[in-house]
Amino acid sequence: MKNNIAEIKDVSINIEELRTAWVEQVKFAGNYSYGQRNYVDLDWFIPYFQYLLLETEKALGIKPKNYIIQVADPALLGKEDPNSTNVRRNATGEQGEQGSYRYQDKYYLTIPHTDYDRASCVTFPITYNLMEPVNFWNDLADEDVPARGKPMSIKPSQTSQYSTKHPTLINVHNHHNVRVIDKDIPRIFVQMSYDEHFDDLIKNNPNIEII
Repeated sequence: MKNNIAEIKDVSINIEELRTAWVEQVKFAGNYSYGQRNYVDLDWFIPYFQYLLLETEKALGIKPKNYIIQVADPALLGKEDPNSTNVRRNATGEQGEQGSYRYQDKYYLTIPHTDYDRASCVTFPITYNLMEPVNFWNDLADEDVPARGKPMSIKPSQTSQYSTKHPTLINVHNHHNVRVIDKDIPRIFVQMSYDEHFDDLIKNNPNIEII
C-alpha cells in the first residue's frame, strides 16, 4: 500500500496548547477577514506559532512555499464581506468571485480532490473532530468523483488520522478527503505548503515516520 501520511518526529505539539494559542492568534489578527483558505505571512502569527513553523522548517531543511490557514468555523466565516481580498478557487485553481466566502457546511471537505498548488503539506490540527479520518485514493480519476448528494463508490486506498503529537506531513498530490462525522464542530488547521513530493521529503529525512 502506498503511504500518504506521516509525522515529523523532530517537532512536538500539544493539541490543548495549540487551541489556547489559537484564541490568542485570533485576538492578535484583529479584524482579519477569514476565508476557507487563507494565505498569510510568517509575521501574521503570534510567536508560539512562529516557533513551531520555523522548527518544522528546520527539521525538513526546506523553506515552505507558503503558509495557509484552513477554516471551517461559523464564528470566523459567518459574515460575508464584499470587500474581502479572500477569493474562492475551484479545483483547477481558477479564481472565483471576490468576497464569496460564507460558512454553510463542511461538505467541501468530503469531496475527493488533489491540491492544485502544492504536492505536500505539513498540518497542525488546531480544532477538529478527532474521530474524523482523512482518506486517500492512489489511483482515482477526477471523473470518478461523484456529484454532490451521491455516495463515493470507490473505497479509499488508505484511511488515517492526523497526529496529535507531531506535525503531520500529508501527500496532497493524491486524491484525498475528510470523512465528516459532525458538521457543526469547527475545523481549523495551520499548514505549510511544499512543492516537494511527499515521497521525496520522507526519503531525505529519517526523522519523518509513516503513521
